[in-house]
Amino acid sequence: MIASEIARVLGGSGSGSSTTQWKYVVEYRVDGGEPQRVELKQVWGLLGKKMINPPTGHDVPLLLDTTSGKVRFDVDHPAINFKAIYKADKAKRDAEFRKKLNG
Repeated sequence: MIASEIARVLGGSGSGSSTTQWKYVVEYRVDGGEPQRVELKQVWGLLGKKMINPPTGHDVPLLLDTTSGKVRFDVDHPAINFKAIYKADKAKRDAEFRKKLNG
């Protein structure tokens, strides 16, 4: 990922809470070809965000539709999937807690 910035802020006026949606510049190559850059937005589902906000300079999993040429984030990949990262972090915290409890 090359860069990120806020795409828009959702809510906030009167609701008391707001959510930030990000947009990104990502670079990818197809079969050793020239690098190509595209703007992608953070993916949201019905119950909230589906992906984390990946740090600039890191590789991110992408899916490319070779027919249409469209690129999108692979939100099911555990490297950026919000639920997968949350579950792994929770399991790690739980294990550390049990270790301290049991001495």
